[in-house]
Amino acid sequence: MLNVSRIFHFFVLKLMTEHLFVLFRFKTLRLFRDVAQLVEHWSPKPGVASSSLAIPAIKIQNLIILMTKRYFLYLFLTIYVLFLVLGIFFQNALIVTLLKLLGIMLCLIYVIIFSRKDLFLIIAFSFTFLADIFLAINNASIVGVFVFCLAQFSHLMRLKKMPRYAPIIFYTGTTFVFAASIVLKIDAHFPLAIIYGLTLLTNLLLSRNWFIKKHTRPAKCAFSGFSLFLCCDILVAMSFLSSTSVLPIFIGPIADYFAWFFYLPSQVLLANSSTKKSRS
Repeated sequence: MLNVSRIFHFFVLKLMTEHLFVLFRFKTLRLFRDVAQLVEHWSPKPGVASSSLAIPAIKIQNLIILMTKRYFLYLFLTIYVLFLVLGIFFQNALIVTLLKLLGIMLCLIYVIIFSRKDLFLIIAFSFTFLADIFLAINNASIVGVFVFCLAQFSHLMRLKKMPRYAPIIFYTGTTFVFAASIVLKIDAHFPLAIIYGLTLLTNLLLSRNWFIKKHTRPAKCAFSGFSLFLCCDILVAMSFLSSTSVLPIFIGPIADYFAWFFYLPSQVLLANSSTKKSRS
């Protein structure tokens, strides 16, 4: 506990220091802007607009956005480190589960703030957070798998231009499979897993093609994110097979731990894969 406390206090001190730095830069740039406006007011050439007056404001806005993103990153790293440490010794503890959900919720908040123009990204992370809640309650929840299918298709809508009716067809079709399994009292894990797996692989291939064509940061984040996502789901499948005695039982806890080892970073990468940034 002492080491965890030191890590926490270190990040708090670092955040406070950077906050003071941002405040200092903000005051300084605003002072420069006020001086420029005063000079413009007493300029002997009235009516001539100065194009440089907006520069300090733009710098302030960019600086605040950058530092806010750093705060999110530091907070996520704190959650991730705590999960890696506590997850080894208390894998099924409530605090570990809460750390997992907190990490996904943080990604959702990040997307809402910085990519609110990217509607399908927000929808995808909303479905992801909801699915993780269901799976946190029951790690074999069929509802969680169903909602994850919707999340993957929402990502697909970002990566591939489709007709407007495509989401309606997919959401309705997946809902029909889910509802039919309940009415017929059959296990829907297999058909939903096929839908989920095909959608994930499609997203991986589309993001790979995007990265090959354009070596941009969003493309790199998307391809890396879906690659880690696939690693996570392979481990989830191993854990499921372990619970059904297809694989040795001892593989289950190991696979569960490393699934989140890949999953949390994958969500951070996907949260930074938007090309529709909101700057205000």
